[in-house]
Amino acid sequence: MGRKLSVLAVAAVFICFASACNAEPKEEFTDLYPGFESASRVTGGKEQENINAKELSVSNSGTDTVISFNFITGSRLSGGTEEGEAEAPPAYSVYLLPSPRRFVVEFEKLAYWDFTHSLEIESELIYGSFTQSLFGDERFSVYFQLKDEVVYKADESGSSLNITLRPVNKQNGEANGKGGSEPAGELHYYVTANAYGEYCRGEISREYDVTPVLCNNLTDVVLISRAFDTQADAESFKRTAAGASSSLLPDQWDIIALYGDDLPKYNEKLDYLHAYGEYAARIDGTKVMLEVAIPDGIYLCTTPDKSARLYSKRIRQEPSVQGEEAFYYEELWLYHNDGSSKRMMRFEFSSIERTEYSPDGRKLAVLENTDSGSHLYIFDTDTNELLTDLSEAGFGRIISEFIWDNMGNIVYAISGSSAMNIHQYDFTVPDEAKRHTVVEKNGVDEGYFAFCSGELYFTEAQLEEGPVIYTIKPEGGVRKRFLKGGAFAISDDGAYMAHSDGGGITSSDSAFKLYDLISKEEKIITSEFPVSEFVWSRDCKKIFYFENRLSGGVSEDTGEESGEVELPLQDEYPYTLYIYDIEKGTSKAIADLKSTNISVSENPDELLLTYLDPETMGEVVRATYLIRIG
Repeated sequence: MGRKLSVLAVAAVFICFASACNAEPKEEFTDLYPGFESASRVTGGKEQENINAKELSVSNSGTDTVISFNFITGSRLSGGTEEGEAEAPPAYSVYLLPSPRRFVVEFEKLAYWDFTHSLEIESELIYGSFTQSLFGDERFSVYFQLKDEVVYKADESGSSLNITLRPVNKQNGEANGKGGSEPAGELHYYVTANAYGEYCRGEISREYDVTPVLCNNLTDVVLISRAFDTQADAESFKRTAAGASSSLLPDQWDIIALYGDDLPKYNEKLDYLHAYGEYAARIDGTKVMLEVAIPDGIYLCTTPDKSARLYSKRIRQEPSVQGEEAFYYEELWLYHNDGSSKRMMRFEFSSIERTEYSPDGRKLAVLENTDSGSHLYIFDTDTNELLTDLSEAGFGRIISEFIWDNMGNIVYAISGSSAMNIHQYDFTVPDEAKRHTVVEKNGVDEGYFAFCSGELYFTEAQLEEGPVIYTIKPEGGVRKRFLKGGAFAISDDGAYMAHSDGGGITSSDSAFKLYDLISKEEKIITSEFPVSEFVWSRDCKKIFYFENRLSGGVSEDTGEESGEVELPLQDEYPYTLYIYDIEKGTSKAIADLKSTNISVSENPDELLLTYLDPETMGEVVRATYLIRIG
């Protein structure tokens, strides 16, 4: 499974209009900068097949910045094809775009671009760079976001292309236009859209007068219009732009004001307007829009200091080989209490199933699912360093569930490759080779797992009796029968266990119960319907559980005369969420939901609902909402 650090932002490339690319040439450039260009598009190179932009470096030479490309044929990095020497640089053109100024190197055809794996830029003239190619277009472009006005020249040497950028001297000591307390350059208005992906995929008309530009976080890229002198002109352009793509809402086009070559600020909220308009629940028979807790990802857990919520964010990765499709991966991000978000670490996950901090807060366990199996990673929370992959340490390729001990020294998991057993990894053991041991080798069921008062709780189905809950001491011993039951969960204070009495298939053979681990008393919460999904509140005083009404069977009218069976219409919100109050001994319905993906908040009066829109399974809305229960 390939992993790499993300070093380039992904953006859209466009077909440049002459009006946008070519400004009026300045006469003095001919005298002051012989051999350099400022307005013309320069072309060169040679048409070739199977070309790879192997290396790209950016260096400083006095006040100049030199951009150097080196080309080969083939790419071992991108699939094992044989590498060889290129005759010359591939056919290319280079040109400048107006404020915010960008320098573009556009190749007519590239098969590979290996340089994206290692590019680093340190330049007095360049903020950063981004790359992309349009869907259905063989051209590949590299954009360099400039800090100020430059002239340029391009030179070829063998299979290399070297481009020199030279800053344009300003009068009154304003070279580079930065560093003063006053804004540099004139104020202009622009229309922007967080739509580089849509543009790249052809969902926004490519004949439209917008171009990609790097944002001031030097990571994200947006589309930007030409500069307007007045806000009224920008408003007029925005109204027209709203019709450029049916995939964008009108409010996803924004108007901003910038001085000179200042870069736009990335407005994350514009990316997730659909999340703010989703009817994610039904309360008292009415569809409602819930408060958005995390607009761009799935909640996983809360940091030990409760300053942020950890969540998974889906990232679209454009291909590095011409003709391949884009793919998605997930990253860990932090959503802070002030509403800001930040990537926690540069690590690409296939699909994050669950995360949990150790009780001492020093480690983070991340369970990832991939096409080939599971990985249980343990990270150091101080350095974000990967300490171990427990899948490779003996846990096996399938990991169903995991838990920490009370101190955060040991990780337990239900896992295996051919059979599911209970494994443990003890970080206190000095010899890493001896940290992994198997606690229970006689087989366990996947899913439900707990650690309480020094014992592990798990289930295994018996042939005649059905599912049974067992306990075992991790330091040694044999399993002991605890209760007849399937699904279970123990409160954080270790006082109660909520569990389903039987298989949880029909209400006739299953009741949802509360078991007092101290007094050994048991009471029924409900026996009206089977319960298999439930969670405890943080204060251990409430239980949230679901009634699944997804399939209701056939109706009483069997249609005997026609020979047809009439099925009930499917409910858009088939899962009813209930809250059970332990002190009162009563339950009440809270809401009808489209899924059962809830988590308890650090606030006892809130639940977190993780949500994927049913139509696209998260392509449009992949968010987390608040359900207030106070």
